Amino acid sequence: MEDAAPDVNGRDDPLTRQSISSGIIEPKGLQFFERLILNHMVLDNTPALDGIFHALSDPTRRAMLRSLTTGQQNIGELAAPFDMSFAAASKHIRVLEAAGLVRRRIEGRSHICRIEPAPLKAADAWLRFYENFWLDRLDTLEAILRAEDEQKQGEKS
Repeated sequence: MEDAAPDVNGRDDPLTRQSISSGIIEPKGLQFFERLILNHMVLDNTPALDGIFHALSDPTRRAMLRSLTTGQQNIGELAAPFDMSFAAASKHIRVLEAAGLVRRRIEGRSHICRIEPAPLKAADAWLRFYENFWLDRLDTLEAILRAEDEQKQGEKS
């Protein structure tokens, strides 16, 4: 028996049909392949990327992360530029930890934090994919506009 395959959000995907027993996905058209190519990275890392971009969405957390590029710091040192309590800074650090961007170790009463760059690499790869996508589109637009300009110049001569 075949049912529509769920998409990444659990909804039925009208572009594919999946055999429940075999796990084979059959395309219903070329749109499937276009979508598969464009969303390849998104499907693999969506929860991780969501956490990374959520953590980076706050300017305080971004500043804390940037500060950690100079070396390990305790939470008090990370909180100092922001006039915030240890508890508030600790909440920000927990969000960064949940995204895998920071590792914390406890030495006595000190919470020492260090940056974990690997998740940033994943976010960078995701952004570079779309950067290349748009650069290709803009290069195509530029070529079209230049061709139109050359054609207009040819008509004037």
